[in-house]
Amino acid sequence: MLKVFVTLLLLAAASLGQDSPNHYFVMQQAGKASPASDARLREAEKLYLSACAVVQRDFHIVESVRPHFTLVLGADRNEFHTATTVWLKNWNPAMFTQAVVVMAYYQMLTTDMQKQLTQRALEYANASVSVGELRDQR
Repeated sequence: MLKVFVTLLLLAAASLGQDSPNHYFVMQQAGKASPASDARLREAEKLYLSACAVVQRDFHIVESVRPHFTLVLGADRNEFHTATTVWLKNWNPAMFTQAVVVMAYYQMLTTDMQKQLTQRALEYANASVSVGELRDQR
C-alpha cells in the first residue's frame, strides 16, 4: 500500500495534470502514455457524461450522478478497484467508461442504502423456503 502511495506521489510530481469540469483529474506519467490531447479530453468527457446518464436513468436516480476520481494514464496495468482512482496503461475508452459506471454506482450506493439493501436481502433469504424444506417439515 505504501508503494502505491509513493508511486502516486511520484506520478503527481512528474505528471501534467488536467481537470475535467470538476469531475475527474487526469494525471500522466511522463514518457509512459501519449499526452491527453484536447480531442481525447473531449472524448473522455463525452464518455463520462454518457456513463453517468445511463447509471442515473437505469437506477432511477433523481439527482445528478457525477463521481469524482483521479485517472492515471501510463500506469503499469489497467485497474480500478477503489472508488477514487482509475489506472490505465494507455487511453482505453471502454475501460474508462466501465470505470465511470462503477464509480457512479459507488457514489449512489450510500451507507444508508447499503444497510437497507442488506436488510432486504436478509429478509428475502429468510422469507423463502425450498420445496425440500417443506417436505422435511411434514
